[in-house]
Amino acid sequence: MSHDPATADFDVRHQLQSRAFEALFSLIRTLGTNLEVEKVAKLSLLTVTGQLLVRKAAFFLYREGEKELSLCETVGVRRTALGNAAIPADSRLHHQLEAHGGVAQIDPAWNVPESLTEHFEYAAYLKDGDRPVGLLLLGGQLQGRRLDEIDHHLLQTMGMVIGTTVQKALIYEHALHARLRMEEADRLRSVILDHVSHEFNTPLGVVKSAVELARNMPIERQGELFEMHDEAVRRLEYLVSAVLQLAESGADAPAQLATVKVDELLSEVVRPVLYTRRLEGFLIVEGHVPDPNVVVRIDQAKLKLSLDGLLQNAWQFHRVEYPWVAVHCYATSRRWWLGQKHEQRLPLYPEILGSSPDERMEPIFPPGECPPSGPHPDDDAVLVMEVIDAGIGIPPHDQDMVFEPFYQASNSPTRGVKGVGLGLASCRRMARDMGADMVLRSVEGQGSLFAILLPARWKRPHGA
Repeated sequence: MSHDPATADFDVRHQLQSRAFEALFSLIRTLGTNLEVEKVAKLSLLTVTGQLLVRKAAFFLYREGEKELSLCETVGVRRTALGNAAIPADSRLHHQLEAHGGVAQIDPAWNVPESLTEHFEYAAYLKDGDRPVGLLLLGGQLQGRRLDEIDHHLLQTMGMVIGTTVQKALIYEHALHARLRMEEADRLRSVILDHVSHEFNTPLGVVKSAVELARNMPIERQGELFEMHDEAVRRLEYLVSAVLQLAESGADAPAQLATVKVDELLSEVVRPVLYTRRLEGFLIVEGHVPDPNVVVRIDQAKLKLSLDGLLQNAWQFHRVEYPWVAVHCYATSRRWWLGQKHEQRLPLYPEILGSSPDERMEPIFPPGECPPSGPHPDDDAVLVMEVIDAGIGIPPHDQDMVFEPFYQASNSPTRGVKGVGLGLASCRRMARDMGADMVLRSVEGQGSLFAILLPARWKRPHGA
């Protein structure tokens, strides 16, 4: 009986891959709900590349409602080499993969960026049941070997296992974040009860005393009491407004993140907020430097409230001779921005803008210190939203505390009259809900710069 080497090789590879698949399934099934999505993705890529004898692989994650699949992990190729690429959630790609059982060679008609087709040849669906969870891209076959029927079968099955595991990990992460938000909300409620009860009792006591005294006081002297009464009522109004704003920030609500381009962010988030504040008398100087290839993931409602809170704070503490607030939006490097001494920019604003500035002016920087343009790697790219005033500034010893609930700067002219220290705390918490940072740079007597640093991504122009 003749021995067929091809058949023997086929049987051996089939047995090896079956054992590898069982090992993967057992490992991920055991650890999946305790792993972060990125760790599941890395483990999956390492197993797939080892068993299919490919050099390169990339894991793209699909998020419901998004228009594209975002890069999660890579093996055998640097993320920067992929040009910060994302894959459009294109119906053509979906239909083609479905027609080939979830695994197929990448077709140029799928609108996959060239930065990916340079490295990868095959695409495989990751699914949880019928729900798409992600996409694997594979390339760089060893010794020129192409994926055969067994490889396709293995990849289809592993795609289902990995997809289900990733979905479990996503649910686990969501539950973990929800629990942390609830713990933070409980802590904050306790702080509110401790502080607000005192804050409310003080003006209420003033109102009650003023009413009692007015009953037995001559009419000609009641004016003093009415002034004290009026001040206490305004204090109460501000307290109610601050607490309502805190509640509106959605302490318990998860961020509803969606990917938007910078021009969409300006038209749908920034300008509506600025328009409303202008109607209330705020003098706002805009200076945006949009890049059409930059996208960010935001919760529009939370970002609007956060930006509006920074505007309110800046306007409240502006100096009479400089009654304006500057608002800038531009994309740059996180490391560059955090490494700059933005305090040096603050005296330039009143010098250039004066007391009657134009409503349009680009961000002001010292000579030779303009921000570097992109693209930058995903872990270094940010969209900066700055709110700058030439106000009273914040003393150095207060700057680490101004984002804490119920803290007021020691030089606040309204300290003890209005303001309970909830506004900036709410703003920072909403920014962090979106994965952003909120940073302060201030010089007492010169002004303050509050910046929201939103993680950003440069999209490679189609065909570039």
